[in-house]
Amino acid sequence: MNCHIHRTMQLGKKMDFDGSVTSVVNQPVLTSALSGFNVAKAYGYATSYATKPNTSSYQYFSKGDCANFASQIMENAGVRQTSKWWHRRVGNLHVHSNAWIRADDFARNAQVNYVTRSNSAFSIHMNPYDFIAADYAHDGSWDHIGFVVNKRKIASGYDYNVAQHTSNYIAWASSSINGWDKIGAAGGYYGIIRTR
Repeated sequence: MNCHIHRTMQLGKKMDFDGSVTSVVNQPVLTSALSGFNVAKAYGYATSYATKPNTSSYQYFSKGDCANFASQIMENAGVRQTSKWWHRRVGNLHVHSNAWIRADDFARNAQVNYVTRSNSAFSIHMNPYDFIAADYAHDGSWDHIGFVVNKRKIASGYDYNVAQHTSNYIAWASSSINGWDKIGAAGGYYGIIRTR
């Protein structure tokens, strides 16, 4: 389920822009948001194109489309492209920045602000309409991106409904096709990217 090959950093650490390293595992959730993010538009786009990619407007990467799909959700929710995060269509050719199509670059650009190995803590701290990131190899590099379209209380805590590509679906974490709830137990890390 890995989206793309990514650069690495120290396990359980965040590399700041000045080169310093800060521990982020189970830190309190920071408040940050994506400027211009419209949750209704994000939800509409994510639920419309999670199982059938929007190939009329965007390129589809069959071997790893998670960050590309997350970028499409962000753009269609009103987030403006930047010099680091962009997509262009020139005739029939699609050109993208790394932050548009690579999970690790997307997560760093959009700013993961909560990291944990615990699915329970992850599910408590996430909100509907947050982007979520997975570091399967626990090497400090984000391997996969999803989008939370819903969250509900269940007997064992919280379940969350994820829209994503690579494995294209909208499914609850507790379902057999999802697997997000098993990442921490397998030694990986979860990350949350706040949208509001």
